[in-house]
Amino acid sequence: MGFKYPCFISYCHGQKDLISRFISEFKDNLNSSLEPYFDEEVFVDSDRLIPGYKYNIALSKAICQSLCMIVVYIPRYEQHEYCRKEFAAMESLEETRFGLMQEVNNNQYGMIIPVILRGDKKKLPKKIVKSIHYADFSQYTTASNKLGKDKDGVKKIEKIAHYIYDLSETIDDYSDRIFSNCDAFRLPENVPMWRDKIIKQQFPGKWENRKRL
Repeated sequence: MGFKYPCFISYCHGQKDLISRFISEFKDNLNSSLEPYFDEEVFVDSDRLIPGYKYNIALSKAICQSLCMIVVYIPRYEQHEYCRKEFAAMESLEETRFGLMQEVNNNQYGMIIPVILRGDKKKLPKKIVKSIHYADFSQYTTASNKLGKDKDGVKKIEKIAHYIYDLSETIDDYSDRIFSNCDAFRLPENVPMWRDKIIKQQFPGKWENRKRL
């Protein structure tokens, strides 16, 4: 038994073009970049707004069945409880999984990959900046070329795909253990706000002194 999805894309749903267009293009291009490595495709929740959808159970299982999580960060991400729950769920899984792989040096790996769509690095929450890697897409707008036509964007997505593949190789010998109980896994309850007050974000942000994907 192994993972069902190379990654789970966690994001704050939007009603306008920016979020929906970026998520659609990012997902399609990431799937294309992952295709040489995996038969499986990434998980993006497109059913959450359907009446009666039992998202807690469905999302819990999908997160557990994912090798890692990509967090598409915008300033209001942390204001939404379902986003904080998804993030906390993968934090818990990451700790448990690396606990089961004690002989593996996990300092260079993490199972949460932030993708910054909007935000000033000086005002990002610690939950985001503590990550080993991140990818900066803060220059993306609705006037931008499609991600598949953007050489810089394609390079970043290719690096994310290669990172996910490297991570899969690292945990391959432990897959039977770390993906064995996903039917029983549930999102945590009552996840607190990351910060008491959301600091006003600025755009565009400058990204320095971090490892870029």
